Amino acid sequence: MPAASALTLVNEFNGHLAFKMYAFENASLFDHIQRHNYFSVLWIKTGSGKLRINFSEYDLAEETLIFSAPYEPFMISAGKGEAPLTGKAIHFHPDFFCVLKHQREINSNGILFNN
Repeated sequence: MPAASALTLVNEFNGHLAFKMYAFENASLFDHIQRHNYFSVLWIKTGSGKLRINFSEYDLAEETLIFSAPYEPFMISAGKGEAPLTGKAIHFHPDFFCVLKHQREINSNGILFNN
């Protein structure tokens, strides 16, 4: 589970996740298929393992950034006998920045910018 110090912002209009940031101390949060309706940015600070994304597998090492788009399935497994994967995670819904609904407009009406 994410640490108690997770920062979470919920969309007050629909109750869904708008933004979340937390630290993780092992890969257990990501050791099964992740497929969410929000963007994810993961910073692997320490440890090594494997990333499975887009039907491909990649080696993970320290100081690696991982980006995934909404509904893009991915999974992380820690290396056997290696130091645990630790890092930071940021998840945010497209409505957080009004990036999809209001691409062509200057007037923003979303979670972060609400005119």
